Amino acid sequence: MARFTTTLGAGLLLGFALVAFGPASARAASCSPHENVFGTIQSVQGNLVTLRGAQGQTATVLVGEDAQMNTHGYQMRPGTFARMYGCVENGMLHATQVNLAANSAGYYESREPITRSGVVRRVSDRAIYVWVPEYRTEMTWIVNNGDRFRDGERVVAQGTENTRGDFFPSSIRVVGQTSQTGSITLSGVVRRVTSGAIYVWEPAHNTETVWMVRDAGRFRVGEHVVGRGTENTRGDFFPSSIQFQ
Repeated sequence: MARFTTTLGAGLLLGFALVAFGPASARAASCSPHENVFGTIQSVQGNLVTLRGAQGQTATVLVGEDAQMNTHGYQMRPGTFARMYGCVENGMLHATQVNLAANSAGYYESREPITRSGVVRRVSDRAIYVWVPEYRTEMTWIVNNGDRFRDGERVVAQGTENTRGDFFPSSIRVVGQTSQTGSITLSGVVRRVTSGAIYVWEPAHNTETVWMVRDAGRFRVGEHVVGRGTENTRGDFFPSSIQFQ
C-alpha cells in the first residue's frame, strides 16, 4: 500500500493511505476540497494521475471531469509539476482543482490571481493569520500592514501562493466581523450534511461555512438556506433560525 504525504495550506502535514480501487469514476467527490497533494506527474491514464513527491512518495489521484484546470500553458503529462486540491473519499484524493507548472522551484499556485476568504485569528506587522473554512486550516497571508486588521474580521482577498502555502494578497476586503453575541445573517447552498452540522457554500463570500445545528437531518444537499445567528472567531456559524429559499 503506497503512502503519500499531503500538506494543508499553512504547512500542516497530514498523511493518508491510498488503497486499491475499481474502475475510475469522473464524478467529483461530494465534500469540501480541503486537502492537496503535489509532485511530478509520473503517468496519466484516463482520469487517473500518478504523482511522485520530492522524497519518492507516490500517489494516484482521480481528477474529476469538472475539475478546475489551471494549466498555465503546461500539459498534463509525465514530467510536469502539479498540485491538486480535493478531498479524500475511500482513501483516495478526488481532485477538484489542478495547478500545473514546469517544476517545483518556480511553482506558484496561480500566475493569475486566486481568491481566498476566511476569518482573521491573529495579526503581526508583516502577516495576518486567517482561518480558511474551505480548507479547514489556518493560512499565513503576507501583508505590509498587518496591524490594520483585527481578530475576528471576515476577509476576502485575491493574490498568489507559494509552495509552502503562504498567500500574497494583492487586494483585501473586510466583509464583516465575527462575534459570539452580535447577530448576523448568512445565506447559501447546502453542500454537506453531518450529524451535528451542515456545510453551506456562501456565494457572497466565496467560501464554505460550518453551520452548527441540532436537527441537521432535516436538511438536504442543494437546498438554499438563510440563517440568522452568531459566529465564533473560527468562522463557525450558530443559527438561531433558518429559513428555506
